Amino acid sequence: MMNLIVLYGPPASGKLTVAQELSKLTGYKIFHNHLTMDLARELYPDFNELRFNLVSKLRLEVIKYASELGTDLIFTCVYVGDLEDEAYMEKVVKIVEEHGGDVRLVELTAPDATLLERVGSESRKRFHKLKDAEVLRVQLEDGRYQVSMPYPDILKLDTSMRPASESARLIADHFQLGVS
Repeated sequence: MMNLIVLYGPPASGKLTVAQELSKLTGYKIFHNHLTMDLARELYPDFNELRFNLVSKLRLEVIKYASELGTDLIFTCVYVGDLEDEAYMEKVVKIVEEHGGDVRLVELTAPDATLLERVGSESRKRFHKLKDAEVLRVQLEDGRYQVSMPYPDILKLDTSMRPASESARLIADHFQLGVS
């Protein structure tokens, strides 16, 4: 039986950084969203439906495979709360639960000023993450990332309030995750 920890939030909210710290504590494998996004970008360079369909299929297959093997994962993603996102998360939850696993949700946030400051950081370049503060500013003004997933027991953490290692510890404690 697997545990799937879903860390979601806007760009530059610290999803991968917190995932890395949580992985150190728990031994869970990290499956961050840019692994599939970068692969799909190589095959379908245009920012369109072809790329995003492949991303979705890859992610679901990885989660299914890990569920079948009982591999605990930390999955990072951005969630905007549209019908596509809701349907996708329903599929994720269904896959994990069909294999006897549990999905634990963590919403990471930070003030807009913090996100805009972080978005240009050097650490974001490795995985072709959004690095343009003006693009992020427009997205934030649209309210794109100000929505929670429609599930109970979501742990919400403001990553500007503490170091990533402390956020990871709070997640592990909240969900009573075994520490490796």
